[in-house]
Amino acid sequence: MTNNYLPTNASDYPKASAARTFMVETANKFADEYAAALGKLGKEDKLQKKLLSIQKAMAEHCAGFAAMAYTGSTWEVQIERRIKMLNQSTDIMTEYAEALAPLSPDEKAAFIQYAHTNWLLHNAFIDQHLRKLSAAAENGQPERALEDKIILGTVYAICREWRAWWQENGTLAFDRWTYEDFPWEAE
Repeated sequence: MTNNYLPTNASDYPKASAARTFMVETANKFADEYAAALGKLGKEDKLQKKLLSIQKAMAEHCAGFAAMAYTGSTWEVQIERRIKMLNQSTDIMTEYAEALAPLSPDEKAAFIQYAHTNWLLHNAFIDQHLRKLSAAAENGQPERALEDKIILGTVYAICREWRAWWQENGTLAFDRWTYEDFPWEAE
């Protein structure tokens, strides 16, 4: 995959661009691994195919959320849009306002790239599938519960790699979600 998901002024924002590149490439690596595993299965492996297809799709969603790029726009435009989304739906920007103030525009953009992508995944998948998993367990739906666990496990695996990279290379500590828990294992 080329870096066509980077803004037009990516060279002006090396830290933010590195964060986005790592996040997209990591998720794509997972998707490629699932696709390769799918290609090795026979027709009789229906359940495995279904589960690997779910994992591949989730990895692709993670890459897509990280790459959300507003084609042809600059980092400034992208960050402005991401901040607007965060301000409308979460308190992340308020919570981190003081810590963000002394950072350079590139460092702020990197933080917003990381925090926004994690928030999107929680908003779109993690929180929703934790609720669905709980309902599936209560209603005796083991197949539905298995699918939710696969979705959660896949997203968490990718987020853990992102978090490890961020802890080493990030511009500001972000511990809202650590991905160290396995809430679905309690079900």
